[in-house]
Amino acid sequence: MSLSKVTLANGTEFDLVANAVTEGTNSLSITFIPGDYTVEGLEAVWTGNDTIKVSTGDTLIQNYTGFTKVKSIEKINPSNVGEDEEPGVVIAKVTLVSTDLTKRVSDVEDAVEDLINAIL
Repeated sequence: MSLSKVTLANGTEFDLVANAVTEGTNSLSITFIPGDYTVEGLEAVWTGNDTIKVSTGDTLIQNYTGFTKVKSIEKINPSNVGEDEEPGVVIAKVTLVSTDLTKRVSDVEDAVEDLINAIL
């Protein structure tokens, strides 16, 4: 078992498996041990976290920001990630995508315009 962990902005922590993090151009995939969470529960926990920290012990290894939207969550076979787990241990993989900054700015501008119109 890897000693690395992932900590979400909401304070939730998960243990990572070996070779757990893969970063693409606009996506981030993390393979971890989900504990007692259901897929629906995992989606709720992972959605909207602007900061995701990967660490070993007290040492920060990598800090990821902007990956706030869950693209997919799947439970996978431990042998597919090369991890020798005890029987019954479940491993999950979440793929997150970064939100389009232009869209976020546009949404904020629209919200401000709506507020101004509501006040006037």
